Amino acid sequence: LKTEHDKRGVRCAYLVESNIRLEASGSETWYVVADINRSAEQIEALRLEFADSEALIRSLERDVSENSKALRRKIAKSDGVQSSSQSLRDARHYSNTMFNIMRGGIFDEGYRIDVSDFKAYVGSWNREALRRHQVRIEALGDSVERSRLVDWAEEIGDSVLIRLATEYLPLSFSRRHGDPSRPWNRFSIETQDEQGAPSLDYEGNWRDIFQNWEPLSFSYPEYLDGMISRFLSASTADGYNPYRVTRDGFDWETLNPEEPWSNIGYWGDHQIIYLLKLLEAFQDRQPEKLQSLLNETRYVYADIPYRIRGFDAIWANPRETVDYADEAAESAAERSASLGSDGKLLQNASGHVVEASLLEKLLAPLLSKLSNFVPEGGIWMNTQRPEWNDANNALVGYGVSVVTLCYTYRYLEFLEKLLQSRGNEERLELDLRVAELLVSQSDIFAKFESELKRGFEESSRFAMLSELGRSGQRFREAVYAGELGGAKTRIDIGDVREFLGLALRFAGHSIDSNRRSDGMYHSYNLLKPSGDRGVEIDRLPEMLEGQVAVLSSKRLGLDDVADLLDSLRASRLYRGDVESYTLYPDKDLPRFLEKNRVDEKGVNAIPELRSLLDRGVTKIMSKDVSGVYRFNGDFRNSDDVAKALDSLQSDDGARLNDAAKQSILSLFEDTFNHRSFTGRSGTFFAYEGLGSVYWHMVSKLILAIQENCIRAKGTDLFDRLVDRYFETLDGLGLEKSPEDYGAFPIDAYSHTPQHAGAQQPGMTGQVKEDILSRFSELGVSVADGCLRFDPILLRTGEFDSEAKSFHYIALDGSERTLSLPSGSLAFTYCQTPICYRLGERSELTVEFEDGHAVSREELSLTREESVAVFTRSGRISRIGITLGSDSLLRS
Repeated sequence: LKTEHDKRGVRCAYLVESNIRLEASGSETWYVVADINRSAEQIEALRLEFADSEALIRSLERDVSENSKALRRKIAKSDGVQSSSQSLRDARHYSNTMFNIMRGGIFDEGYRIDVSDFKAYVGSWNREALRRHQVRIEALGDSVERSRLVDWAEEIGDSVLIRLATEYLPLSFSRRHGDPSRPWNRFSIETQDEQGAPSLDYEGNWRDIFQNWEPLSFSYPEYLDGMISRFLSASTADGYNPYRVTRDGFDWETLNPEEPWSNIGYWGDHQIIYLLKLLEAFQDRQPEKLQSLLNETRYVYADIPYRIRGFDAIWANPRETVDYADEAAESAAERSASLGSDGKLLQNASGHVVEASLLEKLLAPLLSKLSNFVPEGGIWMNTQRPEWNDANNALVGYGVSVVTLCYTYRYLEFLEKLLQSRGNEERLELDLRVAELLVSQSDIFAKFESELKRGFEESSRFAMLSELGRSGQRFREAVYAGELGGAKTRIDIGDVREFLGLALRFAGHSIDSNRRSDGMYHSYNLLKPSGDRGVEIDRLPEMLEGQVAVLSSKRLGLDDVADLLDSLRASRLYRGDVESYTLYPDKDLPRFLEKNRVDEKGVNAIPELRSLLDRGVTKIMSKDVSGVYRFNGDFRNSDDVAKALDSLQSDDGARLNDAAKQSILSLFEDTFNHRSFTGRSGTFFAYEGLGSVYWHMVSKLILAIQENCIRAKGTDLFDRLVDRYFETLDGLGLEKSPEDYGAFPIDAYSHTPQHAGAQQPGMTGQVKEDILSRFSELGVSVADGCLRFDPILLRTGEFDSEAKSFHYIALDGSERTLSLPSGSLAFTYCQTPICYRLGERSELTVEFEDGHAVSREELSLTREESVAVFTRSGRISRIGITLGSDSLLRS
């Protein structure tokens, strides 16, 4: 090798050469460092540092050590540190926690709020609110506890200030959300400010950021109301969310003629379940608080300049359903430039920001989903964007989601239970237009209730679909006309509960209708118009998503759950070589010459097409040398065929009547069956492709099985479900060798295609599911405000046979060590250390920071003790739990 100073016009590289001789047990150390984005002044200073190489190495090693400690502190604050006999499980949980906070951020200062940053936050959202309250904000001092900040805003009584104080989430360390290779995912990664301090900032694809906040809320539950409010404030009155949420606002997609991937529309996917999981966690921890907020008018709507078309237009072309309102977009931009991010909120005709109650905001996405309800089918996907799995993006338009239906069922059940404690005669205030939509849908469900017994026919299915669709259209037209935020009305709780019960019966009936003959459930269906007033439902092949969704829906009885898991294991979705499940069954794709073969009988059945071919007109179709009829190979879809048919010139005698055109279009659809094309999922072999295991969905399956195992405790089906749980968990790869897994199993990976090992490590949504299932496996749960421990899915092999030390970071920031006797394991929850130990009888001991302790047989904290943990008060120094022979630990 020769030293190179300049290379012109050819590839160059930085190469360092050295000859090293190692004696026995000897070692040699070197460093490879990329120090980038440096100014000329910084480079000159660095050159000077090289004069003292030993000092430079010491500085480098110190920097690496400090960074490692800082990272460990962040992970420890998010409860990523555990100690068991399974070091790989501990390492995997550590890794999962790290990647989760890299995606969703961390509350580095806990519940302590920097007042100057909060002031900047208020100003970025609403400059008028900052002018009104700046003196009061500054009077709070340098910092304040989050609970005190919210109480302070409540005392002032300004709904804008209350919302901003609640939604203020001082997150740092957040990296990115969504696949950066996608052209619509534009993210700026800012982890430090200009002074090198942690940047309190976040931005993310809303499909990702809220799911990563779910496990973060386990460690910081006092921020749950803020997370929920942030979700709701970024949702629209017509029931959808923008594609990106940031600390200082939200963004929507715009059309760009220079970008072929450019598109607009609403992602209809896991919106309901992401919101529901946060609501469930909040209800478990603060049940009275959620109830008290139902009638509070402090929530807002995002004013996204999309205008969903009316039912007739959607039915005519369900793939073109959303128009971009340029004038509304310009108006929002002008308001935002003047006021701040609040300028992008929905205003009424009088120019005032529309404020809504929590109940109204919870109803908005539900009523939107139900306005697209297809009896015995699912939720119609007609907003130009796909579901969570965008490998099925071609289903947009005619696709009907059983997945969303299942999560809607669980959402309905949650709302019904939420209102159970309130009297039927109690009245809650709703916007008049929202109330009208609810009453209209309730009347429609009641009208068609008799169809639940005899089953829907094509005509009755279309009738209900169209009536629901038109009710949604009338509501949207009112929203777009600025009528929301005007007149209010009061509605009886009993009427709302009656509506929820009706909707539950229809959703449950439709889930049941999607049970397959093999015991599994359909995931997606296709709408197929039948005449002018009918709708058929075409079923697609089995997919893993549908099984996960129905297991999560809480619709199935435990017998049905067990049968479904048995059917799943015996299905085409199971890949024995990796002992796990693919998203969809593998299949052999037709070769090129096997495609585009038109049935000769179909050609001869259309005289006008036969005439074109006889006269040598090949613009539509031709016959190859082997005698096979084929459509023009330049056609991509039926729109191209329709344009070609319209362009035929009359002077050729080739002009066709409408009936002939329709017959040719039908022949084209029969040949290619484009309507059932799902997208990448039917043609790719990696990512979410054919034969590929998508590990995030497998982790969702594990979490769904877990929920049903907990339901089954104390029943005859418990052991059967637990066996299925562990065989699915073991297939996840934690205990696999790198050779079998295709990578080191310590990190979560995106997918495993059939032709390779695990691919794309780290930044996958799987880490969220794995964190949740790990805590559930440890038996940690919260109900009625109390923290409980019941590790029925924990294996005795995780308890260390030897005494060891557990190193953790306490709430005061100090590094501490607990001595663990043999037969123990330890972890933290809200950064409070919890130690399990095997013993003869079960007992819980709570040790307080002041030195006293209390013990009890019940493995549950009191409300007061639980609040001390949730608020991270530091009052409880340790929780010790002895698991006796009566515990349902697994061997």
